[in-house]
Order: sequence, then C-alpha cells, then structure tokens
Amino acid sequence: MTALSWEHWVKHYTDKGYCVIAGNWPGMEGDIEQLRRDPSTYTSLGLPGVVDHYEQIIRELETPPIIIGYGFGGLVTQILLDRGWGASGAGIASAPVKGIARLPLSVLKLAFSVLGKSLSNKTASLTAEQFHHAFANSLTETESLDAFKRYTVSAPNRVSVANSIGEFHSAQRNYRQLS
Repeated sequence: MTALSWEHWVKHYTDKGYCVIAGNWPGMEGDIEQLRRDPSTYTSLGLPGVVDHYEQIIRELETPPIIIGYGFGGLVTQILLDRGWGASGAGIASAPVKGIARLPLSVLKLAFSVLGKSLSNKTASLTAEQFHHAFANSLTETESLDAFKRYTVSAPNRVSVANSIGEFHSAQRNYRQLS
C-alpha cells in the first residue's frame, strides 16, 4: 500500500492542528493506477532504502517527530527510533526485527502464497480476498474491496522475502548457533 492508506489519519490529526507527513516509500510517489501498471520505480527496494528515505525526510524537520508505522512500517519505525530520529513512536502490528521469529502461521502462509505466485516477478500483490483477511477483516466485503482498489499496489519481493522468509531463516540459524 502507499501512504494514501493513511489519508483518514492525516486528516484527523491535521484537523487537530498537528503537522502530519505521510510519505510514500521511495519510487512509490504518484498515481496508484500508474504504479500498478508499472512498478519498476520500486522493484529493487529493500529495507535499507526505505529506512534511509524516511531518515532523510526526518533530517529536514525542525523537531523530532512522533513516528507511526503499520506492519513493515512498524519495523521501519523501530529502526528509526533506535537511531534516535524520533521523539517517540508506535509500531502497529509491526513486522519483527531481525532474529525474532514471531510470525504467526497465517502470516507465513499468506507470504508463501503471494511469493509462490510471483517468483518470476520483482513484485508481489495480494488478491482482494487476501487483503480482506490480512488488513481489512473488520470491514464488510464491499468496504474491503473498495479499500483494496483505492490503496493496494504490489510490494517489492525483497521486502516481502526479508520480512517473511529471511527473518525466520535468520532466527533459525541463530538458534542453531546457540544450541
């Protein structure tokens, strides 16, 4: 998803007088339909590129921000806070940091399903049904489909793999070294 998915939160806090920045990942600026047709501007993106991008945005601010991220963005939030770039932050349903294998079976199943269908591509996308299950399960089917159409774009496989398979593999390797 792009930063457009934060639009209601941006309005909520802007209306209360806060300065809100909901920045896209690098290469994901622009029209959703264009990004769906041609994701080449962000296909090689990985965790370091995302973190560095947000770090650069924060460097330009006068005061340290409150950083909020969901899922993979929650992991980015944790890294930025660890580097001292935020006053505080919240990682909502955060992806785990490296070496922590806490992904539920449902998340791994979803990741393998999406990646398995897109190994020949550099990006992967959820189906409307997968989106409903993973992100919009409190919405009606119609509301979920509307959100899917408005917000979703494919994700770089490097991000998906690092978040699902890579971190799990790393934790297994670390465990074997300790035993």
